[in-house]
Amino acid sequence: LTKKKIKIDEQAITIKKIEQATTSQLARSFERHCIKMLVREPEWLQLLDRVLQKAGLSRLDISDFDHVDFQIFIRIIMQSLEQDLMEPDNFLLSKIPENLKIVLNTLQSEPLESEIRLDQKLQEDLIRSVLKLRLVKVNEGLQQMRYLLEELKEQGDLGINPYQDMIIRYTL
Repeated sequence: LTKKKIKIDEQAITIKKIEQATTSQLARSFERHCIKMLVREPEWLQLLDRVLQKAGLSRLDISDFDHVDFQIFIRIIMQSLEQDLMEPDNFLLSKIPENLKIVLNTLQSEPLESEIRLDQKLQEDLIRSVLKLRLVKVNEGLQQMRYLLEELKEQGDLGINPYQDMIIRYTL
């Protein structure tokens, strides 16, 4: 019986790891897509922020991105819109670290899946992608909470919930 329980636990852990890898890959794909669009059209960030706020959500933030390179890109894109000395795309090019210039060139030269669409369709695509990215992250957080709460339940400790902050974060 113990070997059987251990084998089932190992299978559950393996399935959990596969689910996490898949959601991580999905999140990274959305992050890359959003950054690819914003390095081409930095001004769309303002439109995106307005739409997010109108929907009762917070503006796009560095914390929406897990990958450090994409965090650097989004920070510089935000800064490019806050300054008045250069055009945003020139600012981006001048401020991007040397080690990321190859990534920038790749992002700018890769064709968008929706390249033949009008700007409005691309803007809608950007908004949809950010919303999907956030949904993936919320679902990932909920999965983690479920897993952690199941562990607490198995240990028989349901008195004080140490994951209360996480629950509030993902439900508000």
